[in-house]
Amino acid sequence: MDNELLARVERPGQYIGNEVGAVKKDWEAVQGRMVFAFPDTYEIGMSNLGMRIIYEAINREPELLCERTFTPLDDMAALMKEKGMPLFSWESRRPLKDFDMIGFTLQYEMSYTNILYMLELAGIPLDRRERTGLPLIVAGGSCAYNPEPLADAIDIFIIGDGEFIDTELLRLVVKMRDEGASRREILRAAADIPGLYVPEFYTPQYDENGKYRGMEAADGVPQRIVKRCLPDMDDDVFPDKQILPYTQTVHDRVMLEVMRGCERGCRFCQAGMIYRPVREKSPQKLMEQARKLVDATGYEEIGLISLSTADYTQVVPMMVGMNSEFRDRGVGVALPSLRVDAFSVDLASQVCQVRKSGLTFAPEAGSQRMRDVINKGVQEEDLFAAVGAAFSQGYTTIKLYFMIGLPYETMEDIAAIGELCKKVLAIARRNKPADVKKQIRINLGVSSFVPKCNTPFQWFGQNTPEQLKEKQRYLIECVKPLRPVSVSFHDVPISQLEAALARGDRRLAPVLKTAYQLGCRFDGWDEYFDPKKWEQAFAEHGYTIAQFAEQVFDKEDALPWTHIDCGVSERWLWREYEKAAAEALTVDCREGGCTGCGVCPALGVKNMLCSDDPARTLPPADITARMKQTPPAAAVCRWRVRLAVEGPLMWLSHLDLLSTMEKALRRSKLPLAFTQGFNPHIQMSWGPAHPVGIYGDCEWLDIMFGAPITVADLDKLQAQLPDGMRIVEAREVDMRAAALMAAVNYAEYRLQLTDCDMAQVAEKAAEVMAAESWPYTRKLPKESKTIDLRAPLLKLMVEDGALVFACRLDKGSAPRPQELAAVCGGKLVKVQRTMLAVATDDGGITLPW
Repeated sequence: MDNELLARVERPGQYIGNEVGAVKKDWEAVQGRMVFAFPDTYEIGMSNLGMRIIYEAINREPELLCERTFTPLDDMAALMKEKGMPLFSWESRRPLKDFDMIGFTLQYEMSYTNILYMLELAGIPLDRRERTGLPLIVAGGSCAYNPEPLADAIDIFIIGDGEFIDTELLRLVVKMRDEGASRREILRAAADIPGLYVPEFYTPQYDENGKYRGMEAADGVPQRIVKRCLPDMDDDVFPDKQILPYTQTVHDRVMLEVMRGCERGCRFCQAGMIYRPVREKSPQKLMEQARKLVDATGYEEIGLISLSTADYTQVVPMMVGMNSEFRDRGVGVALPSLRVDAFSVDLASQVCQVRKSGLTFAPEAGSQRMRDVINKGVQEEDLFAAVGAAFSQGYTTIKLYFMIGLPYETMEDIAAIGELCKKVLAIARRNKPADVKKQIRINLGVSSFVPKCNTPFQWFGQNTPEQLKEKQRYLIECVKPLRPVSVSFHDVPISQLEAALARGDRRLAPVLKTAYQLGCRFDGWDEYFDPKKWEQAFAEHGYTIAQFAEQVFDKEDALPWTHIDCGVSERWLWREYEKAAAEALTVDCREGGCTGCGVCPALGVKNMLCSDDPARTLPPADITARMKQTPPAAAVCRWRVRLAVEGPLMWLSHLDLLSTMEKALRRSKLPLAFTQGFNPHIQMSWGPAHPVGIYGDCEWLDIMFGAPITVADLDKLQAQLPDGMRIVEAREVDMRAAALMAAVNYAEYRLQLTDCDMAQVAEKAAEVMAAESWPYTRKLPKESKTIDLRAPLLKLMVEDGALVFACRLDKGSAPRPQELAAVCGGKLVKVQRTMLAVATDDGGITLPW
């Protein structure tokens, strides 16, 4: 990418691509091309496991390729428009219009306007009826189970597990494209593929009052689109190598999917319905994938991903096995989802033999009555046991998730949240070990209930914003006396819009387009979300947000999503709706027998539990018998490395370079030394920070090793470094040598300038050096301050057509290259750091060996 563009945006590292593990195929050698489009920023998108799975599934096929794209932030988008640059893929930098398919993931309703934003940046009409030829716009994910608000923008929706449907669809598109088929002919053929919904062939019906009455399918296409389901998780296409982002992402770790589906039957939970049945991956397969991914990535943590990982039937022996295998390499295992019980806390303790993180539990409701209404299946005693176990084991902070605005909720149920917190606090204080000095904290995260399709609560309307805000105020009063308890709420207007988009029909498609045209995008971000614009968009089409969010459906009503079949029968969902009113529980079918939800016969797939198959089980393990903790290796030698950072990697921040180096060190399998304690890290330290946008071959770092190594051993590290990072030289130094940050105090830079007369630049440089001081106002994010640019300068002059300067890093605030370029009257194009060294007061300069 153009360095000029990268120099003008914040966080440029997210746009450079070319990451370790990225697949770059010969564009001309393949037949079919898809770009996976994530409708949010790179740091969020690269944490999406679904993207990684689809990327792997398509790129495994020699004749197909899959690349990636993300939503650029405002600064980059503005520059792209200024330069006439369409949205591109991260691998080949090709415009999205060059692909056969663009595939969006629908994880969250509040990302819908970003889809339109990306289409416009790509130069693709927002309305599918205005498009000709390819690419086809495809979308899948949890929100595809009510696709109608996006039906004017998306050509094809994928219903179900997409890793094999995407490949099948792309092959169809390629075949018919090469046969000269029209766009409509390709769409018609796609409608015959099970699991694909093509809105062009379905027309919503309304009565004379505008009420939705059902969906009319064109001749020959199925009336209902049934979910496609992967029957055996051991047959998945999980990537053996994962793309390694250079920049920090939301979930920066190895992600292993242990199972799909959940049968606990929480009545508010859409994921627990649409991802049925439960299909567990064998522990043998998981261990095999974990070994490959730890070797290939160098991550320090393995995240075991599912809707409820603690329910995985082999979780104990698998956790014990993973800890035994990876803890000596400084790799921990994380369970993002824990049940509300003491077993989960004991399981977390097993995890925390390597690194300790906070615990989060989701009681969801404060009173037992409400937990029965929502079929949560959690008793107070379960939560108390979990809290007691957590604080007795040294945790000092826990997070509790609750919902307000649930069906049949009263203000007494809100008060019960406060009472529950009071009891939890007392248990925490009683169980906290005497030697733990840190103060107890209980953080409440409170969201507003959003009714979702394909759940027993799909017929309920959402509370009004006034009701939700009153419940928020009341809860604040209830917890105010509890000083260690803090509470945060999800934004009510965002929750209301989410409910409207989750329950709306195709009438919302033009509303969505209008909202985007009014400037709505990144609606899930508080700093971007503008409820007034959304209210205006609804009003321009004669609707209100409340009309869709608060609508109550009757049993006989046609629902906007019933032509999309997730496998769970509507009759069973209605029965659960009635049981909620009766405060009656429905047991997990894995424990109490079939509940009649209908998903297994409808899809021809059944629950697949490892515990039902001896070939998929591990020997029993006792989680309470803590394995002997092996302390991390102590440092026995220290190596000082001089490093070059060049090419696209110069746009990484110092922290991103540090993370990149840590991963490379783990992949090298050299005998690293780690810090002690619950969160061991590689013992390494850098010299002065690497500024974004600067290249050179003089970065310094120290690495500690737990066993002696030679210079030749560092070839293993060099082999793992990404393009643009290389070892220039390295030497072993005394373990007692001064730290780099303390020793290195001298820097030299070479600045390439444009739009200036270099003779005048030289005159200005001489003027600065002749002055006793040179005040300069440095602009900072929150305020500005005046510094003296002259004090640290040892040299400022024009040399071989470039502006060169040298400075002491320990003599005041070091000048920044862009500041000196501005003072000397030039426009900065490129910056090279040519030296970092040790300077003495008598003028001596030496390298920090």
